[in-house]
Amino acid sequence: MKPKRILLWLICATLVYNIYGYTKQHTSGDVLAYKRLASALVENDTAAVQKILIDEKDDMLLLAGAQQEQKELIGDSSVLFTYYVIKKQRYSHDGNTSHILAEQIFRVNPPGAKAIIGENEVRVRHNVQLVKQDNAWYVKAFENPTAVQ
Repeated sequence: MKPKRILLWLICATLVYNIYGYTKQHTSGDVLAYKRLASALVENDTAAVQKILIDEKDDMLLLAGAQQEQKELIGDSSVLFTYYVIKKQRYSHDGNTSHILAEQIFRVNPPGAKAIIGENEVRVRHNVQLVKQDNAWYVKAFENPTAVQ
């Protein structure tokens, strides 16, 4: 084989490996449960939030504060789209508990701006603990989001 062909195959293999890892991580049950919770918080969907939480009574007050903080961070900007970056994901030895450190990234336009992908971004860091019960993931702990510069 020629060196160019070997280099091309190595680049393709690396690309496929990275796409596989990203897809596997972002489609795992615990990450999907976290994303549902984060989306429900932004959309102020309390019914969806209650379905994901284990202890609804205590956590609803905490999450109401989290919703308010996110609204203050976004301000009067219009949100164009949201995506997530999973910084850390680790499981307990039995695989029934997951700890996720992630960033929810909003691409926003300030009032009057018309950029297609948004002029600014607002990054919100979440630290979440999830528990697996009856083959479904539920949020056990959700720390107040913090803005990331």
